[in-house]
Amino acid sequence: MISLTVKSLPVLTDNFIHVLVKDSCAVVVDPAEAAPVVQFLKSHNLNLSHILMTHHHADHTGGVKELKSLYPKTEVIGFQGDRHRLPPLSHTVTDGTQITILGIDFDVWHLPGHTTGHIAFIATNQHIAFTGDVLFGMGCGRVFEGTYEDMFNSLQRLKTLTPQTKVFCTHEYTVNNGRFCETILPNHAAIKERLKNCLTIREKGEFTVPLRLSEELNTNPFLFAENLQQFSQYRDARNRF
Repeated sequence: MISLTVKSLPVLTDNFIHVLVKDSCAVVVDPAEAAPVVQFLKSHNLNLSHILMTHHHADHTGGVKELKSLYPKTEVIGFQGDRHRLPPLSHTVTDGTQITILGIDFDVWHLPGHTTGHIAFIATNQHIAFTGDVLFGMGCGRVFEGTYEDMFNSLQRLKTLTPQTKVFCTHEYTVNNGRFCETILPNHAAIKERLKNCLTIREKGEFTVPLRLSEELNTNPFLFAENLQQFSQYRDARNRF
């Protein structure tokens, strides 16, 4: 396994910008803002080689143009089908595309639901996944453009990853999602225990991301929903929560 560090920068209200660091190079995933990234790069004397985008929403792309202007050699990568609504891309990818960055092999998965063009970057050998707004701690993304079936199928696909996978989602939603989970599964001991632990983590000023897929499989109702109907009931209830 290649020696790799992932630093998650908290920005906006509850977003994360994930920065992969290897030697003197960095890769940024979903830069909502440029300034925190620039500060991090300068303080660690790093060169920005790539920007990866999971989808087109402004809180995932807002810093791309400024970063590209400051680091003109940076390669910007996004989904081919969303090229018209993403910042200018150096390379486009689609489902099944394989790319090697910092010596690490990434598989691109198209995971629609939150948006129709949402993708994830999966480094199987590193046991890491950058999933944007598809999977959250004890929750999942809102379905804005796709269908509930799209989101259900996308989550089912993520379930095929090895349980030790670290999931780098892009929002700190775990506590709120855990409180919702208690309303629909009030007697679920593992959910209660995880929520208690997450509250302690947040009280310390720490973060619940990255997620452990093994923990999500045990405490995330959107993953262990038995079928599309049950998933849809959970998603409707979460929308009203």
